[in-house]
Amino acid sequence: MKINTSYLIIIPYRLSSLFMTITNSLHSMIYRKIQLHCTYNCAAYFLVQLVQRGPHSDYFLSSRSAC
Repeated sequence: MKINTSYLIIIPYRLSSLFMTITNSLHSMIYRKIQLHCTYNCAAYFLVQLVQRGPHSDYFLSSRSAC
């Protein structure tokens, strides 16, 4: 019985590409969650600064570009 060698090449390749797709989607999901989390943290931080120091303070205006 002769095994077709192209299957030996294609199957691992397909599995590895599937694995890469899964890991990439996981990475992008995690990255998006971190990004959203940071955005919410920044928004909350700036709201606190806005309430504490007022919208026209130098600190608030200069730190807005940090995020």
